Amino acid sequence: MSEEKKVSRRGYVKYAGAGIVVVAVAGAGAYYATKPGAPTETTTTQATPTTTEGKITITGLSEVSTHAKAEDFVLRTWGERNGVNIDIQTVPWEQLIPKMMAAMMSQDPYFDLVYVSIDFMPMVVDLLEPFNDYAARFGTDMNDRNTQFGIFNEMWTVNGKLYGFSDESDPPVMHYRKDLFEDPTEMNAFQAKYGRPLTPPTNYEELIETATFFTRKKGETLAGKTLENDFYGVMLSGKANDWTISLYWACQSEFLEKGGRILAPDTLLPAFNDAIGIEATKKYTDLNLKYKVTQPDAASAEHYGMSELYRSGRTAMFFDFPILIAESYHLTNEKPWGEPPTHLVSYSVAYDKSWAMCMNKYGVNKDTTYKALDFSSSREGVTLYTTQGGVPSRQDVLNDPDIAKDRPYFAVMADIHKKARLPLAIDPKPITVSWDVLNEIATALSQVLSGQATVKDALDAAYTRAHDVMDKAGYYK
Repeated sequence: MSEEKKVSRRGYVKYAGAGIVVVAVAGAGAYYATKPGAPTETTTTQATPTTTEGKITITGLSEVSTHAKAEDFVLRTWGERNGVNIDIQTVPWEQLIPKMMAAMMSQDPYFDLVYVSIDFMPMVVDLLEPFNDYAARFGTDMNDRNTQFGIFNEMWTVNGKLYGFSDESDPPVMHYRKDLFEDPTEMNAFQAKYGRPLTPPTNYEELIETATFFTRKKGETLAGKTLENDFYGVMLSGKANDWTISLYWACQSEFLEKGGRILAPDTLLPAFNDAIGIEATKKYTDLNLKYKVTQPDAASAEHYGMSELYRSGRTAMFFDFPILIAESYHLTNEKPWGEPPTHLVSYSVAYDKSWAMCMNKYGVNKDTTYKALDFSSSREGVTLYTTQGGVPSRQDVLNDPDIAKDRPYFAVMADIHKKARLPLAIDPKPITVSWDVLNEIATALSQVLSGQATVKDALDAAYTRAHDVMDKAGYYK
């Protein structure tokens, strides 16, 4: 997947915002996420299945990405075994949601499957078909799904109804340059300076030490080579109105481990400007302002620009989604990247994230579509998914020792999922404007990094803006 396409992958909601307001209002504040229990009866309408040359054809809408390509491979494998045509149409992210909304809001049955982000799910849940009745009729082992998918089944369950089996798992995690951390010269120098082995940091104090150690100027030596550019200990993103950055802030500053909340669970009022939020913001911005272990232009740096710098060998550590390392290990995407050896570390508790293939409520091939998804969520199906570069959500696949031989970061991912928190979009209840709230935190971070405001003033102003966002969405009525 090209970088140009990926730039839109996290920014899609802003692009499609005008087209989703109707759904957002319809669903605001109405749902709660719980683990799926016993299957419940649902009334489903099954129109005449679409066929091609006597075969049922399942038509889906997805993005252009490594993960979507991997899911397509799994579904096609099932289709070949069962005499079903699989037609997954892919578009860039900036086109995906407008096209999906246009079809589903007009009750168009053309697409049987749609690729949905958990951040977007609260807005379209009324247009999706729940799985519960199909799981009961077709004998899905829900004990297996609940055990192996864990937090992901919680995410995709609303009012006791399950709307998706997670395929791509996507919490922000710390990537680090494995070659640098295992370089004998760097290991000896770090041991001599700090009196402990050079290992990936697992708390803020270690992060400061490690980032300080690796920060070097052009012309200095790193791992026996003379640097042609300045080298940074860790990359920092701080661009205003970039909701992705707020996820890094929550993880990198240990905000969640200290009990921080974006919204108060009981009132849904913004809560990120309390003492915990102030400390977290100071930790995040101090990496640039006090310790100077990041690139100088952190205030305006966007996530994907930092990803490019990491790939080009300009930093030792970087917070990113697992897609970065998936593309490092697996040459299944259209433009393989050749960055240095990369590995993951479970640095701090993060918000977990997920994408899933969901069923269109108005689709005409629901039985067959569900059977395909039942297979793609099985251990066999998810194992096939990993062979094509997918980062899976099932614990037994992530922890499979044979798979881990080629993908050692999977075990780290399994541990991260066990400790992760539900995303703001679904916790404490589905929030249709979650990215707007996160955008306000990102803007506050940018203001602090650029010297426009103090930590407290920036967060207090963000509180007011986030409160207005939630109020306009109907959460305080």
